Amino acid sequence: MGPSKLNTEVSASDFEIESRRLAVHSKMRILRIVDASALVMAAVATLAGVAILSLAADNLKVYHATYLPPEFLLSLWPEEVDLRPTEALIGAGAVAIVVHLTALAASRLRALRNRPHLATSTAIAAPLMVFLAATVAVGLSYAARNAGDGDHTIHGWTCHWRRVPMQVSPHFGTLCVQGDVALGLAVMLVPLEAVAVGVAAYAAFLRGRVGAMVRQGEERKGSPALS
Repeated sequence: MGPSKLNTEVSASDFEIESRRLAVHSKMRILRIVDASALVMAAVATLAGVAILSLAADNLKVYHATYLPPEFLLSLWPEEVDLRPTEALIGAGAVAIVVHLTALAASRLRALRNRPHLATSTAIAAPLMVFLAATVAVGLSYAARNAGDGDHTIHGWTCHWRRVPMQVSPHFGTLCVQGDVALGLAVMLVPLEAVAVGVAAYAAFLRGRVGAMVRQGEERKGSPALS
């Protein structure tokens, strides 16, 4: 083999290695952006979960504190109140907090980082669980409203009487606003977590691509033809 041909092969090999290195670095930059986006969405979902849990739990606490049995003539609440929408909001908020904090803590574990398939499953499962919990909460709220039973939920009843001035608890106007905010945040969680699932799946795809490119580069470096 002549010197010129050998130099050409070496130059081509160096060019291929450099091109592969640049491609890996490019995908790593994209992966860092995707991971940062997933972290921001998880933080937003966690904060939303805290707000939903606090507001819905306060509404439920006020209801239990001010509810009077049917034998009282001046009861402030209907005889039967559907608590499921409020309880579902509390559950969705709790799920958002616990799941995302657990997933964040797990992502920092070296044992999990060394098992990419398990790490990917955790990253996808966390927003998926919150998505399902938020969907159930929103679905129950709107189902009660569309069925004509909206006024017999805590949110519906307080909003129906929100203009009545109250000097003591329950302050229906305040409870109505709290219910509006909690439900609005739950509605926001549905598309947010759907996007988060897609982002987690895309991050897993990128990690697989980067890993494959790195392995392929190492195999080429160890190839006898390039030695």
